Amino acid sequence: VDEFSVNDGNGLVLTDGLHVITLEACDNQGNCANESREIELRNLPPVIDISTDPGVDMDGTLRLFRTAELHINMTGTTDPEGDTILCGIDVSYRSDDGAIEPCAMEWNATFLDAADSMTAFTYTITVTDGVNTPVDLIYQIELVNELPHPQFTITRLGNTSAFTVQLDSFGSYDPEGDTIVYRWSTNLLGIMYDDGDGVWTGRLPAGTHQITLSLSDDRVEHLGVWSTHTETLVVENTPSTAMISSHTDFSTDSSVLHQFESEGSGDWDLSCGDFSDVWVQTHICEDGPVVNPDNVAVRWDSSLVNGALGTDWSLSVRLPSGQHTVSFTVDDGVNPPSVSSIEVEVSESAPILVLTSPIPGIEVQSDGPVLFDFRGSFDADGDDFWVNISSDLLENPIIENGTTDYWYNDDLPAGVHNLTFNLTDSTGLSRIHNQILHVNPTAPHAIISSLSEGQYITPGESIIFDGSQSWDADDDIIQYIWHEVTSSGSIEVANDINFTAWFPPGTHTFTLTVRDSRGVMDMAWINITVGTSNPVLSNLEVNLAELEGDVKNTLVVSVFLQDADGTTQMDGSVQGRVSYGSNNDEFMMYDDGAGNDAVAGDGIYTGVMTSNPGSEEWASVEVWALDDDMSSNVVKEQLSIHHASGISGIFGLLGSNGVVALAAIILIFGLMGGLYVLRSKRQLA
Repeated sequence: VDEFSVNDGNGLVLTDGLHVITLEACDNQGNCANESREIELRNLPPVIDISTDPGVDMDGTLRLFRTAELHINMTGTTDPEGDTILCGIDVSYRSDDGAIEPCAMEWNATFLDAADSMTAFTYTITVTDGVNTPVDLIYQIELVNELPHPQFTITRLGNTSAFTVQLDSFGSYDPEGDTIVYRWSTNLLGIMYDDGDGVWTGRLPAGTHQITLSLSDDRVEHLGVWSTHTETLVVENTPSTAMISSHTDFSTDSSVLHQFESEGSGDWDLSCGDFSDVWVQTHICEDGPVVNPDNVAVRWDSSLVNGALGTDWSLSVRLPSGQHTVSFTVDDGVNPPSVSSIEVEVSESAPILVLTSPIPGIEVQSDGPVLFDFRGSFDADGDDFWVNISSDLLENPIIENGTTDYWYNDDLPAGVHNLTFNLTDSTGLSRIHNQILHVNPTAPHAIISSLSEGQYITPGESIIFDGSQSWDADDDIIQYIWHEVTSSGSIEVANDINFTAWFPPGTHTFTLTVRDSRGVMDMAWINITVGTSNPVLSNLEVNLAELEGDVKNTLVVSVFLQDADGTTQMDGSVQGRVSYGSNNDEFMMYDDGAGNDAVAGDGIYTGVMTSNPGSEEWASVEVWALDDDMSSNVVKEQLSIHHASGISGIFGLLGSNGVVALAAIILIFGLMGGLYVLRSKRQLA
């Protein structure tokens, strides 16, 4: 052949080493020639093609989760001579690695036997063909704690917001077995808090939710670092629920005020935060977040009434007579309205009493009128009606044929009244209401009717004290007592319903005390002022027209006293004086009915005195009255003195004042002399 190939797999092989190749050429005549050349065949090292998963980072470090597998792929590695490629594996923290054996060309390596404290080591792959010098491929491996792997399932019984959703992360795990930290979230609500056990249970508002489970563990380096898994969940809007909870089909009359309730009604797309706590306890709403709450409208209707009966969740209403279909509708504007209905048969009714006063249980006093106010009463059928009120303690009605146009005031006697209210309409239907009313007995009221406070009483005027207008609603006053209040105390002046008396001048305070059969008392006060008057004298009379000179004359003098306030008569005095020359003989006058005074208390004062005018020619009689610091006018009468001659003159001299005075002087000196002699004898003794 003119050419040939070796080591091409077709059987002709030249081994490594120094070879002498000789080419010999011959012709057909047998002539030959040759030429030789030396060829040395050398063994080439393997061509290494290796990759890892995960790959080497830019800093030359291969970072691997601690529990993950390291995948090595050498399938692209070849040997030019087709030699068997041998590999040796050496892990720096292992002592028994490094044996050279045929390469598997692709394998997985794990490092689960690395201690927890082991975080970095070298992984060396030695490659050789058994001929050439082995090549070491050294990898710097750093073990990294792996985040938990999230996985969850969604469980629910329906697709609307009314159904409870359970998010279950039981399929999640942490490769290193670290404690897992769970966090649920949705794009519509944000973070959804749970008990930390990886299970969330609750209702989700209507909408398309991107539900994400985020996991971390309790390692410090993973603080704030999460692995996540997200799934899409569509929650549909829930239809509203309408329910009349307070009634089923029933019969009634037009007077009854019905309270219709809708407990159990509502909408799961309503936020509970928009309602009261009481309402939330008995109705349907969402106590969690609501992304797009429904605009729910409610309505009560009757088949016999035009327009809505009400637009709230409860209804208080009286129904007119007739056969009604009462409906309650809840409409969220998204789904078809929900309606609940009942049948109600309503008959005509008697008038309805609305009694504003008296209220039940009240106690009133017998001294004031009782207010009967039933103006709010009405007839549900629009009929005219009248009200009669009676008491078991009274023979006659309290109110007869009363109307709602007025309120009424009536006095009732003390006692426990069983009141009967009878309301009758124009069709003859009537309603009776009974109510107990306690009317308590009351105290008497003392009234002084004859005098006014501060009244001025003219001097000498008799004062009329009248308590006849005092009253007691129970008509049981049994005693009237009058007192005058003085600086030294209270003095009873009378115990009659009225009396008349005179009182001296000055300011006086009187009280009237009235007492009823229960011993309850009341007192009235009055202040009056009695005026003061001056005494006035008149009608002076003397029994003698003239006096006899030089003899004793007995004079009887009388005068008429007028003092309206009576103080002169009680505490004053009437005095007289007979004057002749320089002599004055005074005397007192009395109206006591004694002596020469004929009648006591008739205003005529009488005085008696004996006087000797001597040789005087004229005498005068003067009379005046004294009333404390006031005095009356002075009344006078002048008397002539008659002088007689002869023996009568001697007797007159003996009876004169001069002789009497002389005799008195002589007697005094005689007594003084006797006392002196007696004293001298005692000294001698």
